[in-house]
Amino acid sequence: MPRGMLEGSTALYKEPVVIGGRSPELLLGIGRLRNRGAMAPMERLKVTYVSPESLEPRARNPRTHTKKQVRQIAESIERFGFNNPVLVDRAGGIVAGHGRVAAAKRLGLQQVPTICLEDLTEDEIRAYVIADNRLAELAGWDRETLALELQGLAELKLDFDITITGFETAEIDEVADSSRQALEAL
Repeated sequence: MPRGMLEGSTALYKEPVVIGGRSPELLLGIGRLRNRGAMAPMERLKVTYVSPESLEPRARNPRTHTKKQVRQIAESIERFGFNNPVLVDRAGGIVAGHGRVAAAKRLGLQQVPTICLEDLTEDEIRAYVIADNRLAELAGWDRETLALELQGLAELKLDFDITITGFETAEIDEVADSSRQALEAL
């Protein structure tokens, strides 16, 4: 267990639950492919709370975060909570969540949620660090739905700035304009 770890709540379900005819173990706990081609069952994820100061940044993390982005992440955490645990290795090294840890330190948080990836080898962790970031980059946006959501939020009397979504005002306007133009073209 990484240094500074405290035991946290781990139970998603107190009683067996069936969702759409499938158990949570099936929905959440299907293992990863092994070299032998079989699926190995995965342990339930265990969330543990630790001091962000006890977590070690990955020396060879290829992803970078600007001061502005860390500030944006901190604002998001302040508004919505720390809802995405940091992934760590057995030694308390950060696998995924460097920006969230930097934001937590900026906010002076005493603890952050973590999940230890105990079953991954160092080589698998190295590949996962890249895959976790790259696969998210490859996702696209449904521009019409995005425009509807951003317009809907803009029309509400929110007690927070809509740019907390990560979209700057000019980008929001551009998404709305392009969606409006697409509708007019029909």
